[in-house]
Amino acid sequence: MKFKGTILCLVLISVLFLCGCQTTVNQKKSEQALIKWEYAQLQHALCNENADQDSDTAEKWLWLTSGKRRSAGTLFQIYHEIAGRAPGQKNVTALLGAIGENGWELVDYSEGSRKLDDNMRYLLNLRPDFINCQTETWIFKRPKD
Repeated sequence: MKFKGTILCLVLISVLFLCGCQTTVNQKKSEQALIKWEYAQLQHALCNENADQDSDTAEKWLWLTSGKRRSAGTLFQIYHEIAGRAPGQKNVTALLGAIGENGWELVDYSEGSRKLDDNMRYLLNLRPDFINCQTETWIFKRPKD
């Protein structure tokens, strides 16, 4: 009789344990579904004044968070704004590292050639005659506070 009671207790404890684990898993899934995200975009544009590759060029960097322009300028200026200090190295890798240190996770990267619309020229602070650009775009996300 003691043996049957012991087995019954072990089965009962196992069932309760498994139910508790399942509840914890479901709770974590629910919490993840409730996470609100904020997004950011890093844009690099190397633009020509016209279709002629020998024309004037302009290089701009743009940092947008939640659809608002935070900074537009040089790689150095963007790094300084994000990291709050001057970069030890002036390269994209250092900038991406600083972005990651601020909790941002890279979710997409694209590059290409395109003509800028008026809104993008405004955000990049470019003259209207700079229309043909080689662009690189990084998209980031992080949990919203």
